[in-house]
Amino acid sequence: MTTFSSLAILPNRQLETAKPTGAQRHLIEVKAAYAGCIAIAGIFLNLYLFRLGGLGLLVSYQMALFGACIPAVAIGGRPMRTFGTRSLIRAGLALQCGLYLMLLAAGEHARAISTPLGILDGVGAGLYWSALNVTEYIVTRTGSRHLYLGRAVLFVSLAGMISPILGAGVIALTSTWLSLHDAYLVLFAIVMVFFALTARYAASLDTFQGLNFSASQALRTSRGGAWLMVMAQQFVGALWRDSLPILSGVLIFLILGHEVTVGLVGSLGAALSGLAGLCTGKVLHRHEWAYLLGATIVPIGIIGFVFGHSWIAVVFYLVFVRCFDGFSKNPLDKTFYDAIDSTGLAWQDTFGMAMDRQIVVNVARISGLAVCAIFLSSYGQRTAIHACLMIAACLPIVGGLLQWKVQRAFALSAP
Repeated sequence: MTTFSSLAILPNRQLETAKPTGAQRHLIEVKAAYAGCIAIAGIFLNLYLFRLGGLGLLVSYQMALFGACIPAVAIGGRPMRTFGTRSLIRAGLALQCGLYLMLLAAGEHARAISTPLGILDGVGAGLYWSALNVTEYIVTRTGSRHLYLGRAVLFVSLAGMISPILGAGVIALTSTWLSLHDAYLVLFAIVMVFFALTARYAASLDTFQGLNFSASQALRTSRGGAWLMVMAQQFVGALWRDSLPILSGVLIFLILGHEVTVGLVGSLGAALSGLAGLCTGKVLHRHEWAYLLGATIVPIGIIGFVFGHSWIAVVFYLVFVRCFDGFSKNPLDKTFYDAIDSTGLAWQDTFGMAMDRQIVVNVARISGLAVCAIFLSSYGQRTAIHACLMIAACLPIVGGLLQWKVQRAFALSAP
């Protein structure tokens, strides 16, 4: 029986070299292409649903998405044993391509099938991320994870910078001779093609198969206190980080009032994240305490975003949240992968740990959206968003405290 009761993370100098491998570069390229597609969806699909049915429809869609991710991760373990990680990544991309095909077919009736659409999106995302996390863990076993994650943030942010501008441009141009609704559909057709091209490009990724995993074995595995602490850290991080883009996109739309300006803000935010990513990985690689920058500065940005009006709120969000979020996110990812390393398990035996993370993260996402739904049932849309964001502002501080406890626990248990 595998146990995760004593995890020890070795210092960077004992684990890591700085030069990225070809497999790492290729994986970053696939992640960036995927992020470009998701950046459009994260802004314009959410705004499309918001226009169709308000915040309630958007929340129900997102809850169906995250709820479907949980079984998709467990289901993905079985075909990954035979077909490998690359096939699952491509299958997830194909399903998300199918989501946009369904949106095009449904048109204005998409509101009536929002839950099936969310489930399809969630299954695709669950398969993609379950296989990608395994691949990312394997290809970063040799090389600096902080530097790899810093490069990944840079290229993902560059894709996220281009995509909202593209989306805003498509809507602005096509809405001059089509209705706004039809302009959205043109954009979704472009996203569908991008997902298909990403699936084609992912065909040349390294693949890993022979996974040793069964759901019953995962349930019997003993989780010790150190691993539970890592999972608590993942839960808190997902609770605020994954609901923030959904709520912030809607609030920016309510403040600025037009899809094009929301797209431009999204592009500017991605550009700032990319520029910050150039130094975030290097700073964290040299100074493990730098996660405190994210734990203290990001809450200031969220609070300013809530209480600011017009462009003042947007500036707080861009400067304090988008620029410093990497100091919270990168340590979260690195701690998880280092915790797996510390068990000494072969990669074939680690999928149960990856499944733990995906379940915890998606439960956190659903919990955050459920809180939003509760506020929405009693208050207006803007008030519900403000209340959720004020709760979110406290969570980076909690995450920073957990990061300190994790580092301290691992330092004490290191040989």
